[in-house]
Amino acid sequence: MFNFVILVYQLAAEKEKKLKQGMRFMGLQSKVYWLSWLITHLIYCFITTILLIGTHAPPRLQSIEGTTCLLTRSSRCCGARAAGGYACKFAFFWDTNFFVLFFVFYLFSISMVSFAFFISTFVNTSAQADILTLTSVFVHCRGGFFVVARVCFCA
Repeated sequence: MFNFVILVYQLAAEKEKKLKQGMRFMGLQSKVYWLSWLITHLIYCFITTILLIGTHAPPRLQSIEGTTCLLTRSSRCCGARAAGGYACKFAFFWDTNFFVLFFVFYLFSISMVSFAFFISTFVNTSAQADILTLTSVFVHCRGGFFVVARVCFCA
């Protein structure tokens, strides 16, 4: 979601300063412009996905005898390996294969890049981009909270 907010803001700021129009006057094709944004943010998404779930290791490899993780107060995870879902002991992270997690999170990132391209067509200023992206993030997060709350507390 962080990449989504940044991308829409950058596209709106570029549109606001009329940089795209200047590049078009100099001969830049529209498909090359959008392809450069796509490739750049696919690389950003790859890096953030690796950082988000790159600390994955099976629980039996993360436990060190006699050590306790400060975040979870258990010996199940320790040190720098306590990240995101592992620190919160979400079974989804502990029980799922690394490649499946990577695939799911990377596909979500790619879908957010395409959604950012779509949203950027409706905004003309960076202030509008801020309002629209933060509203979108809020709506997405609230929807996810209600789904998790229903599954966890109503089951």
